[in-house]
Amino acid sequence: MASTIAAITTGTGGVVTTADATGNLNLLAGTTTVVALTTAGAAVSGALSATGITTVAAGSAALPAIVSTTGTADTGIWFPAADMVAASTAGAERMRIDASGNVTLGGVTSQAAMQVYRSTTNVNGFAVTGADASGTVVLNTSGSSTDIGLLYSVKGAAAHTFYIGNGSTKIGTIDVNGVVVNTPAGALGYGTGAGGSVTQATSKATAVTLNKPCGTITLAADALASNTTARFSFNNSILAITDTVILIIRNGVTAGAYLVWVDGTAAGSCTLAIRNISGGSLSDAVVLNFSIIKGVTA
Repeated sequence: MASTIAAITTGTGGVVTTADATGNLNLLAGTTTVVALTTAGAAVSGALSATGITTVAAGSAALPAIVSTTGTADTGIWFPAADMVAASTAGAERMRIDASGNVTLGGVTSQAAMQVYRSTTNVNGFAVTGADASGTVVLNTSGSSTDIGLLYSVKGAAAHTFYIGNGSTKIGTIDVNGVVVNTPAGALGYGTGAGGSVTQATSKATAVTLNKPCGTITLAADALASNTTARFSFNNSILAITDTVILIIRNGVTAGAYLVWVDGTAAGSCTLAIRNISGGSLSDAVVLNFSIIKGVTA
């Protein structure tokens, strides 16, 4: 098969030799670099300069069109369709830029200006839509632009506001001042895994330790006389003196038999109090719910 070479530049002092018996065209650039060109391929040592367009095959994820001599044949750059560029490693597509300029990492379906998937199964990633004037960012877990995990608006009346959603329904916002607002369908608090529990030993005056932002405290079942208050230290490394501790009776007692409150907070601890107002001595193992709300003075 014949090959046509429009122009060959060997650099200053370059010499073009004649073809050998196998059809190789040998170029001697100066005195150090030899280039062998054949109809089947080319091996180039040193720099190769082209002033026109260099065309390569489309390639595939398994066999990219452009690969490195330091890598393998399944790692490089290829062209999946018109006006598209892709990169693969170990024979799998890792990145694609489509004709609209959308960038997809880890998947093969681009729905936004940038979309990231855990794998080609299109799950556990995020998408940057950026298609509207608000500069919207959508984070999701399904690979669908309608399944909104977090939407951030940077322009307009709601500047610097985070919208938190479930599917296409907004369930809460965090505004520029850090204020969290929930819709009626939402809930505010700690999720599974944040809490803990501790049981008081000996008496209702015995200190307890639980380094969690929320949870339960089960008091000792010793007797507490009527119109008597017991106080105990609640040690919690999460607590700061500016924090607020919410405390309520959970269950296991007669309604209206006790009052509970927080006597004061300090760094790493607070004092909790329980008072028997029933009119008689009680020996309940009272269970208290607590939650810590972080606070500052400025």
